[in-house]
Amino acid sequence: MKINKIALLVVLLHIATLGIAQNGESSNSFPPIQKYLDKIKSEDSFTEPTKVSQTLTATTFVVTLESVDMKWKETFSGIDWSDFAQYKYKAYKDYFVVEFSFYDDIAYKMDDNEFGITTEEVDSFKCKFLLEDQEKVKALLETWEDNLED
Repeated sequence: MKINKIALLVVLLHIATLGIAQNGESSNSFPPIQKYLDKIKSEDSFTEPTKVSQTLTATTFVVTLESVDMKWKETFSGIDWSDFAQYKYKAYKDYFVVEFSFYDDIAYKMDDNEFGITTEEVDSFKCKFLLEDQEKVKALLETWEDNLED
């Protein structure tokens, strides 16, 4: 009876581990920065008010810009965080940008209502954050990078 409980426990642990691996969303597989990405709601550098959305998952990063005359969607897919190389950031007047670079290419697709669809392979993508969140995001990224599995 005791052996059956141990065997059941081993099987359950294996299934749980397999589920995390298949999801690709273990706690440190990608940076936990979504709540800071969500704070960027609009972009003022265009002639019309423009809504912005940034979404990061374990395998994709999607940026959408939308105004009366513009619909723009950038999708970076097939992201493998085990190929993560480095990140760097640059501060501007009202915001800062973090660029994530990878050893291997990721798929990039830009869908623009004016120019159509463009696809290519790239090795990085950039996220935009509020300047007031710079230190918090940097600290999160440092902790995340320290916890990456080699």
